[in-house]
Amino acid sequence: MKNSITAAMESISNIYKRFVYDQAVVVIYKCSNKEPSEVKTKKPIEIANVTSENVNDALVYEPEVKVNEFKRFLHEGDCGFYAYLNYQYIHRSWVTFGPKTETLWKGCVPLKIKKNEAFIRWGETVPSARGMGVSPYVLSHIVNLLSDRVEVFYISTTDDNVASKKGIEKVGFSLLSRCKAKKFLGLKFEKNSQKISGQYRSVDNT
Repeated sequence: MKNSITAAMESISNIYKRFVYDQAVVVIYKCSNKEPSEVKTKKPIEIANVTSENVNDALVYEPEVKVNEFKRFLHEGDCGFYAYLNYQYIHRSWVTFGPKTETLWKGCVPLKIKKNEAFIRWGETVPSARGMGVSPYVLSHIVNLLSDRVEVFYISTTDDNVASKKGIEKVGFSLLSRCKAKKFLGLKFEKNSQKISGQYRSVDNT
C-alpha cells in the first residue's frame, strides 16, 4: 500500500513538473571571425542555397506547415541553406539579417540584431544524419559565404544540447550570453545570467 502511494505521488510530481513548470537555459554565441575554423564531415555533403525551386525538398522530413514558413522566410529576404547526402535532404539552416529584434525561445529572450549583423536560426539535421558533423560544416559554410556582407553572426541553442554547443564552438563561435527562461502556469519569465559587452541583452519580463 505504501509503495503504491509513493508511486502515485511521484507520478503526480512528474506531471506537475512537465505541465505546470518548465524552464530552459538559452545560450547565445557570437562570431566575428572572417575565417572560421575548417570543418570536415565524415561523408561528402552538398550544400545548396534554398530557392523557390528547391524549397519543397524539405518535405521529405518537415511537415508542410513548416515548409510554408521557409517560403515566408524567402519572401522576407532571409537566406536558407539545405544540405544533401547522396542527393537526399538531411539538414536546413536559415539566416536572417539586421536591423531587427529576434525571439529565441517560445517568444522570449529578444536579441537585437544590428545592421550588418545576422542571426543563424532554425538549424536542424535529420536523425539519420546526426553525428556526421553536418551542422558545423553547414555553419562554417554560411560564415564563409556571407562574411562579405555580415560583420557579426549570432546563433543560439539550449545549454543542455551538448552536441549543438560543441558544433558551434568548433566553427569558432564564442559564448556571448546565457539566459534562463521559465514557464509557470503558462506565464513566461526570463532572466539574463551573464553580462554582455557592458550591457544586458534582456531583462526580467513577464
